[in-house]
Amino acid sequence: MRVLLASDVFPPRCGGSGWSTYYLAKGLLQRGHQVKVAVPRTGGQARSGSHYLGVEVEEFEYRAPDIPFLRAVFKGPAFYPAFSAFLGGLAGRWKPDVIHGQHSMTVPPAVLAARRRGLPVVSTVRDFWPVCLFGTMTKGEGVCTGCSAPGALGCVWDRHGAKGLPGTFLLPVLNAGLRYKVRCLASSSKVTAVSDYVAGALSGIVPRERLVVVPNSVDAEQVQRIIASPPHYGIQGRYLLFAGKLESNKGAGQLLPLLERLRPGMPTIVLGDGSLEEEMKRSAARSGLDVRFAGWVENDEVLRLMARSELLLFPSAWPEPLSRVLLEAMAVGVPVVAINTGGTGDIIENGMNGLLANDSGEFVSQVALALADSALRERMATRAREVASERFSTRAVAAQMEMLYQELAAA
Repeated sequence: MRVLLASDVFPPRCGGSGWSTYYLAKGLLQRGHQVKVAVPRTGGQARSGSHYLGVEVEEFEYRAPDIPFLRAVFKGPAFYPAFSAFLGGLAGRWKPDVIHGQHSMTVPPAVLAARRRGLPVVSTVRDFWPVCLFGTMTKGEGVCTGCSAPGALGCVWDRHGAKGLPGTFLLPVLNAGLRYKVRCLASSSKVTAVSDYVAGALSGIVPRERLVVVPNSVDAEQVQRIIASPPHYGIQGRYLLFAGKLESNKGAGQLLPLLERLRPGMPTIVLGDGSLEEEMKRSAARSGLDVRFAGWVENDEVLRLMARSELLLFPSAWPEPLSRVLLEAMAVGVPVVAINTGGTGDIIENGMNGLLANDSGEFVSQVALALADSALRERMATRAREVASERFSTRAVAAQMEMLYQELAAA
């Protein structure tokens, strides 16, 4: 089959949705299919027919001002017709059997292009963008149970303060754009949600018969090849690891208080950057803890450091859809202690391939338990690698998606 993937972002520097698209493309290629990835780019010359590690990429250049909320308009209603025409032209030349929109920005153009070309279209939901303007379903430090106009306005001010003033005027436009995206999503031939939790959030939006849970994937074999080489970051001895954006929803704001209660007696390496970085560095200096901030590092280096750590700390505070960090931890075979939010329970079975905690107090207890029991850590590491291979490998997930594509093509 020929599969055209429309992705918001793509490696080498991108978030989880881009890497998930890459692994899907790679898995499909390994199964003998032809794949192209269409991706929008800003701030540089778009390239046609370029490749990233064997995946063919077609880039579409667009412009979006670096102004909060106004940028969202340029990446939404102002973007869809142009990118849809680009996808349609590409589909006309290349003749794919299916178009697959990978995330919130590219789902509407993918649906429009497929509709014009008479092709089936799959849309993937990787977070909560159909039910939340910010895609997180969080309110302050807690989980949001429902959105309203005043609630959305409060979120704008909570997240951006005075800089969010343009958002108060653009909120009706942004809400209209969200409703349009949801209509496009609901009209897709099939919708895949990355976890049971995300599928639950789509109840009432996507007809049940068109909704399928297909997880993100990780190339477990490639991960093992990568971690065979030592990391470039120089550290000796035992250490704990945190990897992720240094933002509240990822639990970064709670990391230092948790470590202060734990006093692990070994360094903690923090990989990532974000708005909380400076505040976290100041807290670490005051606490006297050995916390080392490495900033943003390339994915291969993250994997190598992960593989040599005692534990991966995952105190995420928001309802994680299906964390790529956790999938990579499974493939690496590092024990994980995580807060049980969102789709995290789809990956970790408590006591088998990791430890789950319901709150910060239990999180500290679970970390202490894991550090005190080397046999437990070894058992969880072994089971983690098995889970990665059986359920989340590119081979396993691509096979699921292949069946979906073939069903739609036959219909």
